[in-house]
Amino acid sequence: VQRLATLYESWDAAEPGKGYAEKAAEYRAMLPASPESEDSGYPAESKDSGHPPGPKESDDTSAARP
Repeated sequence: VQRLATLYESWDAAEPGKGYAEKAAEYRAMLPASPESEDSGYPAESKDSGHPPGPKESDDTSAARP
């Protein structure tokens, strides 16, 4: 259903005024009200870039001592 809503939204963007936005809204209404329903219908991408985390900022200045 998520993919159908996205399809109709894209279709409406390409051909506005032909009723596709209304159809997209119908499909959106079928989705559960959750943050997951806002995605593209594909597996969620991690916010992690796949790289190890950088150094953490710290108030501790002892790490900077020789």
